[in-house]
Amino acid sequence: MTGDFPTIKRGSTGKAVVLFQCLLYDLGYNIGNAGIDGIYGGDTLSACRSFQKMNNLIVDGICGNQTWTQLIKMWWEMSY
Repeated sequence: MTGDFPTIKRGSTGKAVVLFQCLLYDLGYNIGNAGIDGIYGGDTLSACRSFQKMNNLIVDGICGNQTWTQLIKMWWEMSY
């Protein structure tokens, strides 16, 4: 399901980070004052950790396969 999504973490930049931030934002997570900027900084890290904790995932602040899968699943369920 999410095999094409890269693992992203603090310091990552680009389209995958933009998508990650958009999904978090849509689900109500605070991604900070910079908003959706494509930079995985401290605010995105905090939002990631909060999401992981709320979804019983390993809380490491890294968006890998398990985090992407749960994030997309939750976003999809919210959208329909």
